[in-house]
Amino acid sequence: MKSNVKVLRVVESEAPELLAEAISDELFDKVRVERIPVLIKKIIGSHRGHCDYESHREGKEITISSELFDVRSERLRPNQIREIINVYLHECAHRLLPEPFGHDAAFLCLNMILHLRAGDHQIHLVNIYDAHQEKYFKDAWTWAWTLADELYKTDNTAEQCAQIITSKYKPWVEWMDGAYDRAAELHARKALAIDQRNKAAQANENIIKSLKQDRWLCAFYSAVATILTLNYFN
Repeated sequence: MKSNVKVLRVVESEAPELLAEAISDELFDKVRVERIPVLIKKIIGSHRGHCDYESHREGKEITISSELFDVRSERLRPNQIREIINVYLHECAHRLLPEPFGHDAAFLCLNMILHLRAGDHQIHLVNIYDAHQEKYFKDAWTWAWTLADELYKTDNTAEQCAQIITSKYKPWVEWMDGAYDRAAELHARKALAIDQRNKAAQANENIIKSLKQDRWLCAFYSAVATILTLNYFN
């Protein structure tokens, strides 16, 4: 029976010229990431790509906006290539990490690794958006960069790096969760130490003052005793 409803399906097709140039065999060799398929379609809004949950996709594909593959000019071609690589690696980092996807320190770290391995200054395209959902945003950059700088030089695949990052991220968050408690405890210890030091200083001052008073009393009694003695013998 023929239906009057238009049916759309995801089918394999040839890669656009710019995609083929950007996502090359050389890139996969450098980044050491699995060849994650790309779904090209129009994306409404400012996003240039996204990574759907398993329940909303055909397979492992990531989505990239079709607008990125419109050849603008030969002068802008290098920038377009870098932008396509950036979006692809960004979405690959999402795909390799466990759901739910987010822009936390773990994602930032893996995204840094992929862009560092890609070379050609791709790392400069990693920005604050990549960690904007991390509650410890300021500390995330130090943690992510330290680990990324260690891992990107290794022979680990991107998938293995993702596993290592995931295993280290939760302990780091737990450690950060206790940071405020540790800071409060340290502040309390410092306040107690200052209070004890002030009390000790006050006690020493009181002792010195008491000794000074005792010295004058001793001198007074000594003078009185001397006078009485002299009067007695005279």
